[in-house]
Amino acid sequence: MREKMKILFIHNTLTAYRLPFFNELSKLCDLTIMFYNLEDNIKIYNDKDRTKELDSRIKVYKHYNKKTLLRIMEEKFDCIILPPLDDLKSMIIAKTVIRRKDTLIALWWGKWVYHKSPVFTIKWAKDLVHTLVLKMLSKYIDLFLSYGSKSKEYLTNVNIPEKKVFNFINSTEVNQKGSNLKLREKYNIMSDKNIILFMGRIVERKGVEILIKAFLKIDYDSMHLLICGDGPNLNFLKEKYGSDEGITFTGQINKEDISNFYIQSDVFVIPSYLFKNSVEPWGLTVNEAQQFNLPIIATTAVGSAYDLINSKNGIMIEQNNVEELVDALKYIVGGKITKDMVKKNKHENSPRKMALNCLDAINQFHKGN
Repeated sequence: MREKMKILFIHNTLTAYRLPFFNELSKLCDLTIMFYNLEDNIKIYNDKDRTKELDSRIKVYKHYNKKTLLRIMEEKFDCIILPPLDDLKSMIIAKTVIRRKDTLIALWWGKWVYHKSPVFTIKWAKDLVHTLVLKMLSKYIDLFLSYGSKSKEYLTNVNIPEKKVFNFINSTEVNQKGSNLKLREKYNIMSDKNIILFMGRIVERKGVEILIKAFLKIDYDSMHLLICGDGPNLNFLKEKYGSDEGITFTGQINKEDISNFYIQSDVFVIPSYLFKNSVEPWGLTVNEAQQFNLPIIATTAVGSAYDLINSKNGIMIEQNNVEELVDALKYIVGGKITKDMVKKNKHENSPRKMALNCLDAINQFHKGN
């Protein structure tokens, strides 16, 4: 019997949405994970340390330091997967691994840029540095694990050889069992109203205020807007719009309640826009909404929209465009795209499939070299 492939995966943090992928990957290989910014779970995502939720077969290192990494690398791995080169620490880690190159080195990649003219900001300057570092290190990296067509496009546009880029669909999933929560009772929503759902962090680039402005332009007697999540912009938006009876800000959602929100809603909107040169690299809430057959409205600043949305399961609109969002809401609420249509026309993806595709990419590279 062939031994399982041995993989070292170096990753920044562990959010709830990445748990299913790591746990599925651990069933297919001998997996070691080193986290180098685990504290971001609390600082950025207002979450907790989720390492105890990882499969017991995974060998976990919760903190990075160079000595620990060098000691781990003394083991013989079939592949070391580097994190995206999007901060100084990840660049230092990449340089450390590359210097001791005696195994297959892969780079995990989801970054892309919007096609319109850039705004010259600090973020733009950082992106330029990241691109230059990527180009310098690319000759030492054997393959690029790209999750999404936009990130693959980015890599090929900076002259990474296409034969080194393996593309697959990013994925997550929500526990379908859920709780006994009844949204209409809890938030006093009439049974004849369509529930428009936003789920995510309340930060500027998510475009929540754009969604609210579009919603308020419609005769919304037939709709109710649920804005679910926490973040630095929540209090500002609540103070500005919280008195409107058609809008409910729920705050942070308990993990066990998430499926109830998807199941009991009628339309899902992810209105992210280009903010200081930042896009939505993927947007895993699109995967979650499709899991529950929700019609989706996503913008051109959302990476997953290019891979998951078609004319029979949702609408992709121009980013930062209130009028297009108004028209899209009217179209879907008017019955032009239904949950039954989404069920028949959604992109079938899962953390299991993602893990299989990731491992297949590594195996293909081994066979071809």
